[in-house]
Amino acid sequence: MVENILAEEVDCLVSKTKLAFLDCWAPWCKPCRDLAPVLSELDEKYKDNDDIAFFKINVDEHRGFMRQYKIRVIPCVLIYFDGRLKEIEDPDGNLKKTDRLLGRRGPQAYEAVIRQLFPQNMLS
Repeated sequence: MVENILAEEVDCLVSKTKLAFLDCWAPWCKPCRDLAPVLSELDEKYKDNDDIAFFKINVDEHRGFMRQYKIRVIPCVLIYFDGRLKEIEDPDGNLKKTDRLLGRRGPQAYEAVIRQLFPQNMLS
């Protein structure tokens, strides 16, 4: 299960791993609830890999965080690498750079981000 964290914990927790996905969600959001099992499955898959972590933050409870990171659509999964937001090629193939995955996406989108950021020989 993906750990629900507080806004004040974000910097500390994302800096403890190489790659962190932070799911910005709200309990009333159906796409957020639909995304939860996808992220839980990935969290379980990578639980033994200290370089990859999944977290979530309830933006209804942390509105300041939502404003600070200009989150206007949920679910919004922020991508941190080496403790900082990281721009990646959008896995949908439209070649735009982004530091977040918006909307309900399948596990293949997150796997694509992992492949972008890690050489294959680093993955277990």
